[in-house]
Amino acid sequence: MAREPGNLRELPMFNTPFTRFTEHWFTFQKGPCADFEIDYVRCASAVGMHRAEKECRNYLDDFLECAWGIKAVKRYEIMQKERRKQSLAPVKKPEPDSVHVPIIF
Repeated sequence: MAREPGNLRELPMFNTPFTRFTEHWFTFQKGPCADFEIDYVRCASAVGMHRAEKECRNYLDDFLECAWGIKAVKRYEIMQKERRKQSLAPVKKPEPDSVHVPIIF
């Protein structure tokens, strides 16, 4: 059974000077989602784990969207469902703008 993303108890709930040194270990904090995750962790460490479920939900939603693209996937599924409903053919790949030379190693 798959876990539901967004379990608040899987992220660190405290922020210390040592957190700054180790923030990129086992986290998203050195990638494109770094700012979203650290915003959530700071909020959760300020209000506590139980209050974070309500008060920091916006930060967590932003982080999860960046990390897993849940809304983008749902949007894609809705568009595909509408294409099937209208019986439209799949969109063809556009012609390349320049000469395409495959690189073989």
